[in-house]
Amino acid sequence: MSRTPILLATRLSQGMRPSDCCDALPGEPVDLPLNDCDPDERTFVGLISGQRTTTVHVAAVPAGEEHLRFWLRCYWTQHLTGLTTAAFEEFLDESCAELLRIAASVPLGTILERRGNQLCTREPIEPFR
Repeated sequence: MSRTPILLATRLSQGMRPSDCCDALPGEPVDLPLNDCDPDERTFVGLISGQRTTTVHVAAVPAGEEHLRFWLRCYWTQHLTGLTTAAFEEFLDESCAELLRIAASVPLGTILERRGNQLCTREPIEPFR
């Protein structure tokens, strides 16, 4: 089975900024909130928990695109109303394509954060010894 890079919530590198948070489940697929053009927005939304995280990492997941599309559909069916079926499917297609594009644009294991509509890489923090 092929593995596709996708964005997953992570607690790695949390604490670098005072406003860091990871209430999402570590390892759950994420999406960008609908207000992703807000210059103060820093979070991704977990597609399983519906909770926020300021950091994600890129991981190759078996059947990653199908996995991502399934969780996008589950999440947005509950949180996005008023669209026709065709418009909803187009929204899912665009969201999935954008997330896959982002994940494919950086090496596996990369940790990303949001700064408004910009994505930036982060260095992992060494665990305390």
